[in-house]
Amino acid sequence: MAVGVRTSLKQPREWEQATRMDEAVLSGSLVRVRSADPTSLTQAGARVAIRFGYLDILEYLRDNARPAFERHYGVDGARIPNLASQLGRTSVLEWWLASGDFPKIYRADAMDDASTNGHVQVLEWWLQSRLPLKYTEASLEHASAKGHIAVLAWWKQSGLPLKIGRVMESAAKAPTFDALDWWARSQLDFKYDNAAVLHASCAGKVEVLRWWHESGLQMMYDREVLTGATRHNRPEVLEWWGKSGLPIQYRICDIEEALEDAVRPGSESKEWWARRGVNFNATNVEWMKWKNLN
Repeated sequence: MAVGVRTSLKQPREWEQATRMDEAVLSGSLVRVRSADPTSLTQAGARVAIRFGYLDILEYLRDNARPAFERHYGVDGARIPNLASQLGRTSVLEWWLASGDFPKIYRADAMDDASTNGHVQVLEWWLQSRLPLKYTEASLEHASAKGHIAVLAWWKQSGLPLKIGRVMESAAKAPTFDALDWWARSQLDFKYDNAAVLHASCAGKVEVLRWWHESGLQMMYDREVLTGATRHNRPEVLEWWGKSGLPIQYRICDIEEALEDAVRPGSESKEWWARRGVNFNATNVEWMKWKNLN
């Protein structure tokens, strides 16, 4: 049973050791909270108070259980803006801002975590708050990795100086191509290197390699894509490179070393190279010779 409602949902692991105080907070009942021991509040209960925007409970803890309050929310509530931003609660941010009890201390994590979790409304709140804004490259990198297109659009339209880090490498890790497409069309000045294509090769993301090949952007790579795919036993990636027509070279000694350092079990990659005519018992001259894959 959760919040007084029967449910068949499995209890989250962090709630397996929930205290009576945690359950009182979860219920949202200030009466129940008053009758529980605030010193037994755990991180799970403290996060719930912010997640559900229980301002009366937060005020009760601040005024009547200061040690427990500061254990979870920091001295003078210093962690509240970051937690509220992470959990998407602008009502808690408004409460924190209006409170005269809290110095306005916060970190770049607030806007970075809001971006990571797709909370556009939190980003807009910070923009309108008139507080000095703090954020890092993580805002755009993490939003790209999660495929949060609305967040990327908000940043572009915000008028704020954009801190563009390794966004294409991050976007290549997203569950869809939306972030990659967004950046390719954004007309923003982003930079990238070999890492994006190397990660796709090691992770077995043939569809990402295909996207890069067809995107019209310069496809940056080196021979590490072959040794990386071999080391991670990705024959489907090796097959893609073999059919791509893209210029790339390899040496048998590098392939043999990658096979010896394999991080994923299986012989598929070695068998693929053998089918390509690679002789692992070649002479030393052949062993060190550069060869064209295509």
